[in-house]
Amino acid sequence: MARVLIVEDEPEVRRACAEIVRDLGYTPLVATDGVEAVRAFDRYHPDAVVLDLRLPGMNGYEVLDHIRTSQPPGPPVIVVSGDATGSWSLKRGASAFLRKPFDLGTLSRTVKAQVEAHA
Repeated sequence: MARVLIVEDEPEVRRACAEIVRDLGYTPLVATDGVEAVRAFDRYHPDAVVLDLRLPGMNGYEVLDHIRTSQPPGPPVIVVSGDATGSWSLKRGASAFLRKPFDLGTLSRTVKAQVEAHA
């Protein structure tokens, strides 16, 4: 069963993402800040990551850099952010970008496609 690390500091968004991951038949792992995300990534080696960029402690850009340098090419990383940084995130190593607020169906399809493509 695939494990998906969800890195999101907003409780409602985090819960919705975890529910989507469970509905897809995957195991959700959650982190509420960047430091916790790096620890969870290093410990569990998830099959995919849903990553917010604006995080307390350590921002999402730093988390993305850690993922890409510690386990290249590493798992797919789906960046979700209210910032218009999609192309920059993709150049930095993200596999996909969804701008907040995003449609939950779109997130579901994106997570499934990324996990299946990298299985």
